[in-house]
Amino acid sequence: DVTVQAQMLELLLQLQSERGMALMLITHDLSVVAQTAQRVVVMYAGQVVETGRVPDIFNAPRHPYTQALL
Repeated sequence: DVTVQAQMLELLLQLQSERGMALMLITHDLSVVAQTAQRVVVMYAGQVVETGRVPDIFNAPRHPYTQALL
């Protein structure tokens, strides 16, 4: 449910801010990545194929798998 997802993400981001903690999300939902992450790691077949700042990866993906995802 999209509403529950939004509430959970809001809670996680609030806790992250209040406690100064890191947060790792594992997801296929790139809209969640765009809204919440500062950095992204793209994996394909269990291997890291691309890593970097979200705007850099989203604006200029280098790996063909990342390009296909976007």
